[in-house]
Amino acid sequence: MCFNKLLVPLALAMLFNSAGAVSGELSDVSTEPTNCYELAWNGQVTSGLAVSLCSGTTDAPKTLRCFMKAYGHPDEGGLGLPMGLAVNLCKSNSEPL
Repeated sequence: MCFNKLLVPLALAMLFNSAGAVSGELSDVSTEPTNCYELAWNGQVTSGLAVSLCSGTTDAPKTLRCFMKAYGHPDEGGLGLPMGLAVNLCKSNSEPL
């Protein structure tokens, strides 16, 4: 008998059973990247840029302050960078540009 025929259904069952157990607890999960994403995405940042900005952050407020400063208009104390460059400047992971 092929071992893969037993392994794949077992792996799928484990995946879906654990997802069901965790789904009730997802509203209680709060991490710095998810906090950052929620705040950035609710603003004017697209979901893709919010993921790039927030993935890997260990300090959501600091990341968002950096972004607001970088993206902000120079007349208001900002750097006036385009949104994509502001994200690249302030993201805290080493993901390629």
